[in-house]
Order: sequence, then C-alpha cells, then structure tokens
Amino acid sequence: MRRTLLYNGLEVIAYNVNRKQSDLKLFEFGKIYFKKGQEYLEKKRLAIFKTGKALAETWHSKTTTVDFHHISEAVRSVLERYDIQTDDSSTLHDYPLDFGIQLYVKETPIVSYGKVKSTVTREFGLKQDVFFADIDWDLFLSLTTNNIAYREVSKYPEVRRDLSLVIDKSISYKEIKKAALNSERQLLRKINVFDVYEGKEIGDDKKAYALSFILQDDKRTLTDKVIDKAMNKMMRLFESELGAVIRQ
Repeated sequence: MRRTLLYNGLEVIAYNVNRKQSDLKLFEFGKIYFKKGQEYLEKKRLAIFKTGKALAETWHSKTTTVDFHHISEAVRSVLERYDIQTDDSSTLHDYPLDFGIQLYVKETPIVSYGKVKSTVTREFGLKQDVFFADIDWDLFLSLTTNNIAYREVSKYPEVRRDLSLVIDKSISYKEIKKAALNSERQLLRKINVFDVYEGKEIGDDKKAYALSFILQDDKRTLTDKVIDKAMNKMMRLFESELGAVIRQ
C-alpha cells in the first residue's frame, strides 16, 4: 500500500523519457495509506508533475525549462478555479523535496509542492528536474461545491504532422485554426505555429506559416491512410477557402 503518489509518477516519467518524450505535464488521482496510532487510514490525493520544457516551440518565443514557478502556477490555478483560499504557508526542505511550499486551510495542510530531490529522481534514471505537487483531495472536495468533470486520457498515441503554407498577410492564424477545426473536428487535438516567415522570396503581401498538427483517435491507433486523408482534407480547405499555397 503506497504512502505517496510520487514514486508511481516518477516511474511514468522515466518510461516516457526513455521513449523520447521528455516534456511532460502529468497528474494522477489516487489513494494513499498511512497509520495513525493503531488505526490504518486511507486518503485521496491529487498529484501533479511537471518536467522538461515548459512550452512547445514557437516562432516568437524561446523555450524555457520547467521551474518552481510553473508548479506553483499549476497549484494556484487548481485552488483558484474552485475559489479555495489558503490561510498560511510554510517552507519545506524535507524529503523527498529539495525545497518547496506547504499551504494550509485552517491550520490543516492542503497541498505541498516543490522540486523533487535529485537523489530521488536519479534512482529512476532521470537526469532532468522534476517538480511535484501533492494535494489533499478529500480536504479539497470538502471545501468546494462545484461540479467536477473530466475526460479520460486516451490510451492511443498522438501523431504529429507538420505543414508549411504561404498565405495572404491579411489572413490571421485564428482563421487558419478555425478552418482546420471545421475540416477535422474528430481527430484534430492541437494546432501550433512554430515558425513564421516574411520576405521577398514569397512576395511582399504574403507570409509563410510552419504549423504542427496533433491528431489522435480515442478508439484506435491511427494508420497512415487515415492520417493522410485528414491532412489532405485540411490542405484542400486551406487552398479553397483561404487561398493558401502548400509548400512541399
């Protein structure tokens, strides 16, 4: 019976890093067990993990590595979303954290978060920093009356396809994104701009976008045939509705 959700999370991070997926934002709802006096108790927890790069690559900003402020922001976002006010805080320098913060509601700890000790992460073969938050979910739920909804994480892998297109300067990225979602709502999960180019080579009234598309099916693994069909459908829409020229 586990006493913390930390170690399962580190195992998942190590599994992904070993498969070249090092920029991770993960969470887990689970139970922990501990002894109080002669009694064994069970509590529900929410664990949050952040490691690697904080943001995806973009054309207008440099990537930054996850740090303490990013895990703090995640914790504050959860608390503020349900209007939970903390009364006090204290600094942590205890195992398994190098440093961290503990927040309280009426003198009861509701969340601890910080940087996991490198001696701990190395036991899982990890060379990158990992930031961890541990939220007392029983206490959290007792403080809010909001309805909570979630979507199950798909067990099937995401697929990335990149596309470069030349388009009129008057057309915004928002219009490109809208057209893509209208074309492929079922499989398209994310769109990201990672480069923008303007220059004489493509014309003074034109700009070139380098876009990445993340596709995923919740019910099956995507095949090349299905992926190509979805991408071709989006490209035809870009050409017909936005006047885009696809760069091969």
